[in-house]
Amino acid sequence: MVRKLMLLSTILIFLAAPACFAQEMETMDEMLEFTFGTLVRVSDDSITIMEYNFEEEKEMEQVYAVTEATEFVNVANLSALKIGEEIEIEFKVKDGQKVAMAIAKDDETTEELEEITEDVAEEEAPAE
Repeated sequence: MVRKLMLLSTILIFLAAPACFAQEMETMDEMLEFTFGTLVRVSDDSITIMEYNFEEEKEMEQVYAVTEATEFVNVANLSALKIGEEIEIEFKVKDGQKVAMAIAKDDETTEELEEITEDVAEEEAPAE
């Protein structure tokens, strides 16, 4: 009797394992990836940033699709982004394309860039 119960338990475990594994894979597919970089181009449905590519070991331009579902943090919308700003992106890969789910602009970074620009302008200004 004990043997039959152990055999039945083993069979049930092996039958349930693929279903559990498939469910875990679906969850992994839904996970977001993260990147950051300098904004290079903006269009109606995409943005391009200069980001570090760890596989190539160099900075490269990367395009991210922007959809109606894309959320914006610390920036009103796509048209409010400015070339040269540092941004962060959470994205998913769908059908081989990187799709931005959230785009964030760090206010502190923007303020620091403005301060640096002002400092450089003051240093380059001719003394009176």
